Amino acid sequence: KRTCDRKEAVDPRGPVEKAVSICRHQIHRTIRRFAVELEENLPPIRVSPGALEQVIINLLINASQAADKEDSCLSLRVGVDKGPEPRLVIRITDNGCGMDEDIRGKIFTPFFTSRKNGTGTGIGLYIVKGLVDEMAGRIDVRSEPGRGSTFTLSLPAGTT
Repeated sequence: KRTCDRKEAVDPRGPVEKAVSICRHQIHRTIRRFAVELEENLPPIRVSPGALEQVIINLLINASQAADKEDSCLSLRVGVDKGPEPRLVIRITDNGCGMDEDIRGKIFTPFFTSRKNGTGTGIGLYIVKGLVDEMAGRIDVRSEPGRGSTFTLSLPAGTT
């Protein structure tokens, strides 16, 4: 296996902070307010740190590219859902252009892009979905045209 494929018990703070540092400059080109909130005492998760970084980077860059307002904002929140089976929850929210139901239904399809200006290959979210599936996670999307989008990533917490 390649190094980035190896799953290990990881403090999620590391991959999250690395992903933010990698794309912070690009985010600040289009986003006026960028907030990162990490709960204290996050549980370890069993993932490939590189895969988790790639997922977060893809989602942050997509959100920053959806910014179409002067008062653009983007937030990344990481916390824990303490249900019967604890899960790490990563939530990325923007107030960008948003998506209608038709587009939302296609975003994880390979080579689908809603960008009109010729940017984007349409494989970023397809790759994200594949990586999330490999991590035994779930990804949920809520979006409203003109109001923005929220991508919620839920991963099993613990090291088993």
